Amino acid sequence: APHLVMQPDVVFIARQRLGIVERAIRGPVDLAVEVMSLGRTNRNRDRIEKRDLYEQYGVKEYWVVDPEARTMEVLHLENARYRLLMRASVGENFSSKLLPGLELSVNTILFGS
Repeated sequence: APHLVMQPDVVFIARQRLGIVERAIRGPVDLAVEVMSLGRTNRNRDRIEKRDLYEQYGVKEYWVVDPEARTMEVLHLENARYRLLMRASVGENFSSKLLPGLELSVNTILFGS
């Protein structure tokens, strides 16, 4: 939105869309990753408000890292709505529909190992 700035923890922009990167990113990224904050208010903001905005503006994939629950969720945009592709826990791997062949461990994301 013209007067709304979101700051995901991690973003990915495909090479063919790098033109949206100026002094700031001007448009939706391809992938947004949010690490959920502790506390009920911030958790709702990450899980609901940000998800709804990313969905509305066409962010193709949204990953939610929940250190408290020790899970990763991968949501993919299909027909202008997010669909939960997978929820993975400690000891499990998760993958991306946006980035075929990318498979990561929840342990790596949460603990760096």
